[in-house]
Amino acid sequence: AANRPRQAVHRDVAGAEYHLVFGDLHRHTDFSLCRVPLDGTLDDAYRYAVDVAGLDFLAITDHSRDIARGDARSLLWHRSSKEVYRRQLVEGASMRFFPYYAYERSHSHTADHNVISLRGDMLRPHDYPIPGFWRELDDQTLTIPHQPIRRDTWNYQDDGLRPLLEIFQGCRDQSIEADAHRGLEKGYHVGFIASSDHMSTSASYAGVWTTCRSRQAVSDALRARRTFAATDRLELA
Repeated sequence: AANRPRQAVHRDVAGAEYHLVFGDLHRHTDFSLCRVPLDGTLDDAYRYAVDVAGLDFLAITDHSRDIARGDARSLLWHRSSKEVYRRQLVEGASMRFFPYYAYERSHSHTADHNVISLRGDMLRPHDYPIPGFWRELDDQTLTIPHQPIRRDTWNYQDDGLRPLLEIFQGCRDQSIEADAHRGLEKGYHVGFIASSDHMSTSASYAGVWTTCRSRQAVSDALRARRTFAATDRLELA
């Protein structure tokens, strides 16, 4: 398929220039064993993101339970992490498309969370609670609770390590405003994104206002919650 035409969107705010980019931070492939063969291969996911959806960034979040139970020495993780740099596209002085190191901590004794990182060494077992996992993280990694979220998700919060909430998901065609308000009413600070999860195509976007088109800058913008959830490539200031 031909690349979708994209018009760059820039805005000046208080003397700083921001660029609008779109991505998906929760996408599975057939490395996750729950919906094989409906999600397709790693190659399918990246080709769709670039050639059809016209995304600026992507996080493939296959289940840690299916990647040798979170063993960072797994050949599946080796393959997944190598694709991150193999698939990035540079255009002039900026990045046209950039993936993140990512996976989903899933099931066992913890609420499901997607892990989005600048580091390729953050794969971990999924069988201990998220507060313990947070103690292992630095400012190169953040977590996003899976939607729909578990009832114990808001029993704890770290605004820096869990700055975002997946408020809409294309796979389930479902939004979770009530769950979001449970966290907000506790005084937690979260931004919103939309994600696809399984199968869904061109229905869920994380819109991000970033200072430049780079993996680091978008990661900083995610942590700063300069985001919005959308079901199309629309502009929201």
